[in-house]
Amino acid sequence: MLTILTICTPKMTKTFSELFVYSTFFEAKFIFVMDYADAVQKFYLLNPAALVIECTTSDAEEIKTFYTLTKTTPLLAVSARPDEDTAIAAYQNGATTFIRLPCGSREFYYRLFSILKKCYQIPFNELHATIDIGNIKIYTKSNRVLLNGTIVNLTHSEYNLLLLLAQNVNKTVATEEMYQRLWASGELKHTSRGLQMHLSKLRRKLGLNDDTKVRIITIHGKGYCLSTADYLL
Repeated sequence: MLTILTICTPKMTKTFSELFVYSTFFEAKFIFVMDYADAVQKFYLLNPAALVIECTTSDAEEIKTFYTLTKTTPLLAVSARPDEDTAIAAYQNGATTFIRLPCGSREFYYRLFSILKKCYQIPFNELHATIDIGNIKIYTKSNRVLLNGTIVNLTHSEYNLLLLLAQNVNKTVATEEMYQRLWASGELKHTSRGLQMHLSKLRRKLGLNDDTKVRIITIHGKGYCLSTADYLL
């Protein structure tokens, strides 16, 4: 888990949260701080992998405050100000890079991790722990699922079932194994009806109908299979 300390004004927390959405898929944790004295304390306590600081004025004094604390932690200056002076001042005060809002969540992610990769030699490809099946993307580190680029809210049980099926694409997963994934072995109060209910909800949320390329097929007397002709091993 990479901790990113974020210093911004209260009115910008929603904007920054939206900016960080894509990065959170890859185990980046953003700690928000609004008070500068508290931010300094948090900096020493957390030893963050990077700092994200909102620049609210053209002289970007906020950057200078934190640059004097360390010259080894990457410092990303972010601002909604349209003037060029803010960007120039941010760089002059020690910012590693300057990001002008609005900025897409995916763009921010690639800019952030490009900097982290250079500074810490992070194994960039290892952060992309995903399983891609058709229009479904499963982020196995953050337990998130996207359908056509949109987050799908799955319950813990639904996610576990999907992950089990996705790890065995085009293979039959035994019903007993699915029971074990849903219920602890010490309390096997499972029923086929309960399993079918979870699968029904999973099909509905992911649009896995009979006429789609990706389907959950019932293998009578054996189990279930996440089937697709487009999956490459």
